[in-house]
Amino acid sequence: MARETLRLTTHQRLATLERENMVLRGKINLLHEMLKQQKQLIREYLTAQLVAAEEPGVDDGSSETLGSAICQQRFERMEQRLEALAADASLEIIRRVAV
Repeated sequence: MARETLRLTTHQRLATLERENMVLRGKINLLHEMLKQQKQLIREYLTAQLVAAEEPGVDDGSSETLGSAICQQRFERMEQRLEALAADASLEIIRRVAV
């Protein structure tokens, strides 16, 4: 495998890297969409928990709601990291094309 890689021309290597970069970019976009869906589910769950907590005769689920809020914060941090990663990936494509 290493010898085959050495035999590739620079253009072929760049083309391979571009394909791999596009695949990774697609995966980042997919993960980002999945993260948005999870975030929406958490918001809906938190809303349901808050509405249920306001109803009379319902036990206090504050620890569960707190855990959900922490989970939501983690998802928001992950989303920010994915956005930064996607921005870095697009900058790398621009840099390679410019060269």
